[in-house]
Amino acid sequence: MQTVTKYHRKGEAAVSRIFILSVLIIVALSSMSLSRADGEPLPSRPIRLIVPFTPGGFPDRIARVLAGEWQKENSQRIYVENKPGAGGMLGAAQVARAEPDGTTLLVSSLPTLVLAPLINPHADFRPIEDFSHLAYIGGPPNAFVVASKSKIRTFADLIRIARDTPQTYGTAGVGTVGHLTAAYVAQKANLRLTHIPFNGPMLGDILSGTLDFGSLTASTVMGGIDAGQLRALAVGTDSRLAKYPDLPTFKELGFDISPISWMAISGPAGMQPELKSSLNRQFTGILAQPKLKQVLDRELIQPIVMSPEELSDFVQGEIEFWRPIVKTLGLGK
Repeated sequence: MQTVTKYHRKGEAAVSRIFILSVLIIVALSSMSLSRADGEPLPSRPIRLIVPFTPGGFPDRIARVLAGEWQKENSQRIYVENKPGAGGMLGAAQVARAEPDGTTLLVSSLPTLVLAPLINPHADFRPIEDFSHLAYIGGPPNAFVVASKSKIRTFADLIRIARDTPQTYGTAGVGTVGHLTAAYVAQKANLRLTHIPFNGPMLGDILSGTLDFGSLTASTVMGGIDAGQLRALAVGTDSRLAKYPDLPTFKELGFDISPISWMAISGPAGMQPELKSSLNRQFTGILAQPKLKQVLDRELIQPIVMSPEELSDFVQGEIEFWRPIVKTLGLGK
């Protein structure tokens, strides 16, 4: 009986050691990136995709479409979380402080990563040093629009009139892409412009002539353009839009600016190069799919493929471009 008991206890000890070792292996594996069947290293746990704005806007919509398409191709889920506040900086700061294992990502953007930190002296993250920039999404371009009945028929008309007679323009707010774009054009062309920021719709004010023109996201005024109520003078894309082939770009008109409210996928700094490359390939591939292409086309977005390194250089270039414009307006820190 003692012999049986002794071996029984030895067996229990062996089983305990095996159990403990198994637990340790599982814990270790859970903190590592797993590989898909095609060899792509991806996070082993569900991904939290932080949208630093309220639900319903385009960043939120594109994030949820991306998450849905991602889950069709990968075993783990993407959960979209809205973390609005401080122009997107609260959500961005949360991602900057996260572990660099690929399980916490950000829908980053020009307003969040570039404009808000340039304007707000209390930003607690650095747009380059504190992030791994992974994949470029693109964004809707800015456009100058007037009422169809306006005496301003072309961009050249706007330049000619605004040099002699003060003109008012509306935007979605101080420090927005629309505001900074109009300020840049005014500075370069020596125009007399007065900025009127709006917290809500301004179409009625443009149509009535209360505002001489609007500097707005093109997709938000596309309905008015298509209905013949509005006329676009210039758009902030690199090349002409297929939908509006007669609409010139700011660059064509002599202004070295492509005002696009771009978005990207970013993660915390310190992510492994293989993981960054894998996430770049995954998101870039999804963005090229028909469903995503339809979403981008509806917002007049011209997609561009960038590597993580190219995207990081792009963000740095955006900081350097917009900084003097922000400073000229007295908005910068």
